[in-house]
Amino acid sequence: MPKESERAESKSSKRISGTRRRSSQLLSGLLPSSLVLRRRTITKRKSKRRRPSPTENDPVKLKPYFYGIMPREDVEMILSGDGDFVVRRTTFRPDKHCTGLCVSVKWKNCVHHVVVRFKLSQNKFSFMFEDKAFPTVVELVDYYVKMKQPLTGRNPVKLNACHKRADWVLRDSQVTLKSVIGKGNFGEVWQAELVRDDTNVVENVAVKFLKSDGVPTEERLQFFAECRRLRQLRHDQLVSFIGITVDGNPAKMVMELCDIPLTKYLEKKRGTISWLEKSKMLLQIAKGMEYLAKEGIIHRDLAARNCLLKDGVVKIADLGMAREGGLYKMTPGLKPIPIKWTAPDAMRLRDYSEKTDVWSFGVLTWEVLTDGEAPYAALQEKSKAFGADLIEFLDAGNRLEAPKDTPAELKKLMLSCMDGTRANRPTFSEIVKALEDIYKAMGGVP
Repeated sequence: MPKESERAESKSSKRISGTRRRSSQLLSGLLPSSLVLRRRTITKRKSKRRRPSPTENDPVKLKPYFYGIMPREDVEMILSGDGDFVVRRTTFRPDKHCTGLCVSVKWKNCVHHVVVRFKLSQNKFSFMFEDKAFPTVVELVDYYVKMKQPLTGRNPVKLNACHKRADWVLRDSQVTLKSVIGKGNFGEVWQAELVRDDTNVVENVAVKFLKSDGVPTEERLQFFAECRRLRQLRHDQLVSFIGITVDGNPAKMVMELCDIPLTKYLEKKRGTISWLEKSKMLLQIAKGMEYLAKEGIIHRDLAARNCLLKDGVVKIADLGMAREGGLYKMTPGLKPIPIKWTAPDAMRLRDYSEKTDVWSFGVLTWEVLTDGEAPYAALQEKSKAFGADLIEFLDAGNRLEAPKDTPAELKKLMLSCMDGTRANRPTFSEIVKALEDIYKAMGGVP
């Protein structure tokens, strides 16, 4: 998970801030005035006694049909036949008698979301959809499954059977956090242990989750969108998605645990990595990007910091900024942009495609060739408005310079990826073919 300090905030191509790779280095460039911290007066508030949630001790959380904080978009994708349902949390509360739970049920090719309501009488909660009340949500659901009655007078949907729990929907109790791998402004990545329900086998995994407080809505949406994408993708050069916990807060994305970030590996082995090994690493990354391009995914944040190694194989990680489609047009407003790896045409036009990812691959290639150096470090050191200066630098035809002893074909490929004209850049399929030829010419075995 890249730190926010590694990204730049941009309102337009004329006002883009730049940052260094390491978290200890300060933000350089222009900052929107909205980001300037203002002195605030802190006042103590009297603590209020927390009102218990109506469903706080309800056994519904233990049921296989409880999908917790899973978004409706994901639920609508997994429900299949008529009456197939799950119970999940919802932020939709039209009045004070809503529990914060709803039943999502498929009926006649449409998914309906029916709010579970409550009433309090003699210090006891009871639950209903409309009129008929039950002591627990579990008993409420069981009744409508058994009786096959419509949930409300206005809605004909009926509950048939709970959705068979997908193997990627995990329980929070299955995951034990062990140690921090990385931290960002809004989230963390931990090494953890996962206990499989069916086998009780303990597996070492990586777990990514957002912090409980102060996380913008857009970040939360991106987190679940990343889970959704990874769930549908399978490739040797992508970090494998294992599952997501949804019954606790925060939700936790569980992925395969890799050995070391590519940036750390390059720094650790600086001066000892052969051109053959570097060609192999680049080929592996290119194959992963070729797969994403064929699946209609634009990564938008390809960099060495977002690649990991496991058993000598490079894997692409962090699809938090990824988007589906052949072309993604960025909406106006303040957005995080990793400007050192972003094509100048993307910064100007605010649109992305496979060819903008190719530019990022060119910068990543330079990172590998230089054993993990920070791109544009000299320019950033003397710049007061790095984003604008970088665009001017690139528009003048300047490019990152590969080490003098870099094989000519590798240098040629790197520069072709950073062609100033988007249409002239190679596709990832063409990059894979070129790297296969380079790797074979160096004596590599496919």
